[in-house]
Amino acid sequence: MLVGGLAAVAVVVLAVALGGVLTGDDDDTGGPTAASHPARDAEGEGLNPSQAFAKVLRQLEEGGSFHYSGTAYADEATALRPGSVLAGLIVVDGDVGLPHRVHELAFDGGDRVVETTIVGPGVWQRSMSVDADPGTAAPYGPGERGAMQMSADLLPAWLGAATDRAAVEPADRLTAPEPDERRFSGTLDLVELAGPTRIVVTLDADGVLTNVKVGRSGDAFLVDWSISGIGDRTDIPTPGEELVDAAVEVGDDDLTAAGIGAPVQLTEVPAGWVLADAWIEPDAPRGGCSTLNLDYRPIDVPEEAGYTLEVDVVAAVCGPTEPLGPPFAVGDLSGEAQDADDPGWPGFTIGRVTDGTTTVKFTSTLGLDDVAVLLGSLAPFDPALQPTEVDGLG
Repeated sequence: MLVGGLAAVAVVVLAVALGGVLTGDDDDTGGPTAASHPARDAEGEGLNPSQAFAKVLRQLEEGGSFHYSGTAYADEATALRPGSVLAGLIVVDGDVGLPHRVHELAFDGGDRVVETTIVGPGVWQRSMSVDADPGTAAPYGPGERGAMQMSADLLPAWLGAATDRAAVEPADRLTAPEPDERRFSGTLDLVELAGPTRIVVTLDADGVLTNVKVGRSGDAFLVDWSISGIGDRTDIPTPGEELVDAAVEVGDDDLTAAGIGAPVQLTEVPAGWVLADAWIEPDAPRGGCSTLNLDYRPIDVPEEAGYTLEVDVVAAVCGPTEPLGPPFAVGDLSGEAQDADDPGWPGFTIGRVTDGTTTVKFTSTLGLDDVAVLLGSLAPFDPALQPTEVDGLG
């Protein structure tokens, strides 16, 4: 939706949200009866709650994309707010390309709109006038994924994690279904929200997901999104910049304290891949030794697909010595490796190489030839370094 269009509908949505959705409606009359509702039919016809959550999760995963619009509300800072720039009740309009691409416009009823783009671990944001032409607006600035911890690309994860699933009853003032709808609720126990939180999904007469609400009784926050366009083509490019790696919270002092004196990292990755995570694992592979774990993944492939390259870096004196495969060498590094493509091997590449100072263990779904190219790019670890994408690998 264009910025001007969002501004035009925002006042209406704000008024409706403040008047009913957030406060509830004391009039319980006119709701559907239990007998008329498939989820509560005495004979058990229709979807049960677990089937309903599984169904809408499958719709999103198989569709790969969806559109959302509605409101997000918070009295105070919360992970449910779409970024840290706007406060209070916010109208949002966005698109999601799974697993981790989001484009969102957020409007608070004033004269500014905040535009956010998420691609993998990278976040870009900019603020503009509601009358601005997005093509000529101010350039994006880097944002922080922490400001979008509860962004809409996580909806499939919420659906899969919901527990205590139940059909929503007509007496529920806030989320009672219409006669041609089915609604189901579940509980999310999310660290970002510091306690159990309710999620409510609405399915239309054909069983298609049309709405999601996330909120907690007694707390002044709520997300209320209408869902549409499941499976429609969605193009959410990186805003004129390279892909961005995860914010690496591992510093030189941490590595020195861990006893990893000469850590390394990849400076090249396959096209579309990023450094998704980095952390230090203490007392591994044994007491007194620590490992720097580097997790590289493609941003547009669901994690469940298993595409990965895990690189574990330890001081050579700490590295285990049991063989992992036939002899293998890359530049000044030597060791052993087993190719994912070898007959009888279970579909992943595994190996370990060392230069006598640092040992690197690797596990990947990539073939050994591709891994060898990437290992040839190893360089001293730098938390600010972003690998270069290399075409033709993976």
